[in-house]
Amino acid sequence: FGLSCCQRARTDSRAAALAGRRDIRGVVEGPPQQLIESVAERIAGALLRQHPGVAAVTVSVSKPQVAVSGVLQSLGVEITRRRRVAEL
Repeated sequence: FGLSCCQRARTDSRAAALAGRRDIRGVVEGPPQQLIESVAERIAGALLRQHPGVAAVTVSVSKPQVAVSGVLQSLGVEITRRRRVAEL
């Protein structure tokens, strides 16, 4: 997400790198979701709420075992969410 590379590079801080991971883990280990789209939306929302300096996030979620017929390694979704101009 937007803050991870820039802040880590500037501060060389493990805490900055781990902050985003904690937000993601909170969603992934939270209540089960039926759709990977819901997981991606929740992760994006959590990152934007917890990191006011982040203007946009792109979240990719992949599920390796899916209930879809055919030969698939995984099924995934990628979303980008941005703050509204008024929030910046």
